[in-house]
Amino acid sequence: MNIEQKTRKEDSIESATKSLRLLAIEKVIQNGNDLNTLQELENRLKEEEDEECKFLLQHAVKLVSQRLKSTGSNKADDLHSSELSAEEFTTQWLVSEARQKLVLLDQLDKPLLEKLSQQAPEMLKKEKNPVIAATLIRTFTPLWPREHLKIIADHLSSPSLSLKLAAFEALTQISPELLVTSLPALLTTDDLRMRAIAIRALAKLGPEEAIYYFERQLMQGNSSQREAAIQYSFYLPFEMAKPILLSYISLETDADLLERVGAILAANPDIQTPFQLVQSIENTSQTSKKNILKKILGIVMEDLRASQILGDKFAEYQKRLQEWIRKRGALRFAQECINRLESSSIDSGFEAFVLKQITFPEVKLALQDALTWPVQENTKTILKKWLEDKSEANSPAIPNVSASIESDFENLTQDGKIRFIARLSSEDVSAKPDFISRLWANKQLPLDLRTVILRTAGRLKVNLDMETVEPLVNSTDDNLASAALEYMGLIDPERLFPRLGIYMQSFRTRLKVVALSILKRFDQEQALNTLQLLLLSVDLEKQRMALASLVYFDFPLVRTMLADFLRLCSDPRLFEGALCLFDANPDPDNLFILFSLEKELPIKSKELNALRRRQGEQLLAAEVVNQTDLLRWEVEYSRRWETIQNTKPITSPLKVRKINQINEEERGVDVSPWLWRVGLPVIILMLILNLMVTFLVQPAVKTVQEKKGYPILASKMEIKGSIVEVDKTRDSVILFDKELGSFLLRPGQDKFPFPNKGDRAKAVVVPYRKNSQGVVLCRTTMIQLE
Repeated sequence: MNIEQKTRKEDSIESATKSLRLLAIEKVIQNGNDLNTLQELENRLKEEEDEECKFLLQHAVKLVSQRLKSTGSNKADDLHSSELSAEEFTTQWLVSEARQKLVLLDQLDKPLLEKLSQQAPEMLKKEKNPVIAATLIRTFTPLWPREHLKIIADHLSSPSLSLKLAAFEALTQISPELLVTSLPALLTTDDLRMRAIAIRALAKLGPEEAIYYFERQLMQGNSSQREAAIQYSFYLPFEMAKPILLSYISLETDADLLERVGAILAANPDIQTPFQLVQSIENTSQTSKKNILKKILGIVMEDLRASQILGDKFAEYQKRLQEWIRKRGALRFAQECINRLESSSIDSGFEAFVLKQITFPEVKLALQDALTWPVQENTKTILKKWLEDKSEANSPAIPNVSASIESDFENLTQDGKIRFIARLSSEDVSAKPDFISRLWANKQLPLDLRTVILRTAGRLKVNLDMETVEPLVNSTDDNLASAALEYMGLIDPERLFPRLGIYMQSFRTRLKVVALSILKRFDQEQALNTLQLLLLSVDLEKQRMALASLVYFDFPLVRTMLADFLRLCSDPRLFEGALCLFDANPDPDNLFILFSLEKELPIKSKELNALRRRQGEQLLAAEVVNQTDLLRWEVEYSRRWETIQNTKPITSPLKVRKINQINEEERGVDVSPWLWRVGLPVIILMLILNLMVTFLVQPAVKTVQEKKGYPILASKMEIKGSIVEVDKTRDSVILFDKELGSFLLRPGQDKFPFPNKGDRAKAVVVPYRKNSQGVVLCRTTMIQLE
């Protein structure tokens, strides 16, 4: 089954949400005509307790049965309204029971609908059965007389959910402006179908408002809300929804929801989408998610090929995409080099690794490009030195990995040893698997050599004795301490996680940056929240740390907060550092943000304009965009900017109610554009206070909302119970303890045999986190089958 065909229980007549269940039944009434559907209807009818749903289910069962008996005909019963005149239909309507009325409405053809449309308001006014009234509204919505819309609007507060939904859906199509006063409540309701209707209405009133609520629900909602947002994204302009969907992919971990977004992207062929999907794949550390994103990329590429948008140039497009991937990787590497240079965290091992990478043309070109970025002169001097260095190309004295490697290695100079370790590849490790670990066992090695061994072991996923690595995190040498922290984050993060908050509060900037990059892999949403607080801090050191950390994040996720930082930044060096991040991440969606910053920051407009032009040239050279696009966008940007400036904040009833009706939890995260313009100083003050609490009071990393998962106190405990779930592909099992709950164990990672589902087991664990499903994540020190 491909991702376009996937369905979920929430979409069916089994849904726990009444409005979604009604929708599923209505779809069956329209199209159901197979035995499986009939069986599902009959099974649900036996369990259904709601009277409205039961009434519609009974009608659906009879209708589908009739369709099956009449060999595919869509007619039901002996009464066929399509054969009646308007007068005969009216007469028949007056004497029909509820079930017959549904049949009459189901069989109306377009000519008869048009003739009866003027009578529909009066029919609705007299109808007492809410389900029939709802069906009346849906049947006649396209032809409803505009002078009688109030009759529909009167049912917006109906106690019948079916009738209320029909009224809202009809007015969304016919006259969404009549819903303005109702929309604020609908946009925050728990009923996902109602919320979807509200988004559709907003999309008709003004796409910008709809996009704002769509983004908030997709990025901040629970699983059901995110699913609903994905479903009604079809009602939004794809060009406006696309960047939000692509950013969302970077945050989401639910495989089914990721595949649903993939289906939307595939259904809207766009030559820029694959380039942006690549960014998400690059920034994903989870193997399972990376595989899903690669699958989505494959489907998007296939649909793009089939669409013939590129004609006979698809092969050339694929080649450009591969070149873009290599160039992006090189640009990100250049950005990391600059971050390390400007934070004085370059060690001899990393320098040796850079000199090795410069032998690749893409990396050399990226570092040459970086010389044109707004960086410190000292940084440019070191970059030039690296680019001119010939030692890597002329290093025949460094031996290849061989049986005699250890004796040969001892004969190298200290610099030669560092360069040799930094040059090691995965093929070298395969040829001599124990070389690095045997070398690490020598505790007399100098600090800089131990540092490069740790970085190389982490890069190549070589297992070292963790008992000897862990204490080095507290080394007084920043390079060695950060290398040890990086290594633990890559090889044994669960061992590190209970104490990660300590390192995020460290006074040592390099350790903070590494800790934040590790947090990003496990809880990207919390890492982004922390990042935003750091960027808006008044402490320049924290701002510098945040900028150094941005390189670890998918750029579309941090682009907006980086632009907000530039609007407020007063330090010239930090401003230049932020611009470097735009330079290292050329993207069509950067261009309007840079255009806006030019207008808002006239003192920096020349610098920003040069960056925007440079980005356009890079995108043009990579053929991600064409010259026509750039010229058209230039005109559109000016018009769009004027529209934004001429928009008066908080004037419509909708926006006023948005402020009044948002609940307390939502106020903490509401950052709609108009609110930023009106209350920016207040927001900054709140964020600063929040930052002070986060870093001065809290002893460990905590998530914003408990329901999204949170760290817990780490101490050994014994659990026992049954293995209720096994996933060998993810090296995980869930053990259910009747008294203590569910625990996720990773036997393979903790060097224990893999139990089977149903086994009884006893384990000693160190819990460190509870996820959003209430499952406790932990390290395992003992597993014993009973």
